[in-house]
Amino acid sequence: MDKETIHYLPAYDELLISYKDKKAILTDEYYKRVMVSSDACNPFIISNGKAAGGRRKVTNRSGKLFIEANLFESLSTKQSKLQKDAFSIMTSFFK
Repeated sequence: MDKETIHYLPAYDELLISYKDKKAILTDEYYKRVMVSSDACNPFIISNGKAAGGRRKVTNRSGKLFIEANLFESLSTKQSKLQKDAFSIMTSFFK
């Protein structure tokens, strides 16, 4: 692959819910961790066109917002940097 990408996508993102067959993006192994039903999904992380994990917003007692990422598999060094960049973009969106 020429360019690696990681994106934080919202619940109900059309990338997953628009297609009946989700196997190009999401394996059977992780289906239940992302999909709530056949037409609803949890917020998720996508890496190079494939679902790479779930995510959720968490607020600590002092009110500071965090994004908790639950990755399905370990990321490469480059993917880890991309994930941190995507995380920064997502957290700045919620400020």
